[in-house]
Amino acid sequence: MLLHWPGLAAKDLFEGRDLRPATDIRSLFKSVLLEHLGLAPGFMENTVFPDSRSAVPLRNLLRV
Repeated sequence: MLLHWPGLAAKDLFEGRDLRPATDIRSLFKSVLLEHLGLAPGFMENTVFPDSRSAVPLRNLLRV
């Protein structure tokens, strides 16, 4: 899921120098585990990434 773009102003930078993340990395990993490895969504939500329902998998990330 794409989060709010943080901006490039000095006050918006992480540790005063780096861009803040704009994507929850769990969304990326969920996509790979679901689409490529075929793990069940329930297993993903309960075992691999508990309490991560807000991290929606990125769709059409992988192509055959």
